[in-house]
Order: sequence, then C-alpha cells, then structure tokens
Amino acid sequence: MKKSLIMATAITLGGLSSVSYAAVSDQKPVVNQETEVQTAAKTSAEEQLALLQRDLVPSNPKETVILWAKAVKNRNGALQYALSTDNTKAILKKPFETYHWVTGVSSPWVEKSKIVDKKKISSTEIEYKVQFELATSSGSAGIDSAIVVVEKKDYQWYISRVAPASEKTIGIWNTPESINYPN
Repeated sequence: MKKSLIMATAITLGGLSSVSYAAVSDQKPVVNQETEVQTAAKTSAEEQLALLQRDLVPSNPKETVILWAKAVKNRNGALQYALSTDNTKAILKKPFETYHWVTGVSSPWVEKSKIVDKKKISSTEIEYKVQFELATSSGSAGIDSAIVVVEKKDYQWYISRVAPASEKTIGIWNTPESINYPN
C-alpha cells in the first residue's frame, strides 16, 4: 500500500509539473509582445509622419517661403523642419527636439510677415528676403529679417538655408537659445 501511495503521488506530481511546463512554454513573454506592438506603432507613426511631411511641401517656391514664415509666426519648428532639405534637417533636428519643436520666444512675437525681395540663383535655387514685424505687450518691437534660400527637388521646393539679413537681426525663426537679443 505504501508503494501504491508513493507511486500515485509521484505520477500526480509528475503530471502536474508536465502540464505546468507545457502551459508556461506555450506563452510568449509579455515584454516581447509589448515591444513588438511599440515597434510596430513607432514604425507606423514614422511612416505616417514621413508622408505628411512629404505632402506638405509646396510645388511653388514662393508658397514654400510663405508657409515657412507662417510656421515662424506660429513658433512651429515641426513645420519649419518638414519644409527643409535633408541637409538642413540634419542641422535643425537636435535643437528643435531640445525645445520640443517650438521656435522663437513668447516676446517679442511675430505679428506679420512679408516677402520683400527675390533673387533667382539658378533654375533650382531662389533666394527670398522675408521681413517679420515683431510685437510685445507694449506695442511694436521692430523688424526682423531673414534670407531664405529654397531649392527645387523633384517637383517640390524645400528650404535649404536661412540666414540673418543683417547684423541687427535677432533670428526670431531660431530656437530660444539661438535668438540674438539686441543690447
């Protein structure tokens, strides 16, 4: 009888451990499932963003500059970035990410912008001068100006360079640490 009891216990325990092992071995680790979902979501979001960025860029050089100036007014670094060439994006990415894609400062801000000059550099490059009317809570804060060069790639025009138009320029289109406040 002792032998039968020991044998029954051994069979029962052996069976339970086999069932437990089989049940555990069929489960995928939760971390891997979450990682796969996160990777798929990130890849999907990156694809979506790339398509949005590509289709935002105008096929007209002046429209690209006007849209860029609107992005400056709205302090939208993400749109400024989307309108840029790949080389320019490489320069802008880190500072824009650091400031969470927000450019400019809360004061002064851009009231209005306008294109005041245009020079054709080549059949695929045009230089524009953009003027920004700045304001503060006290009223007008003067003018800031940028030289913006657009470059044609395929059928779209991208921002390839942005530079101050004069030594007095504060660079309202930059991230906050790059703004040159007048003395």
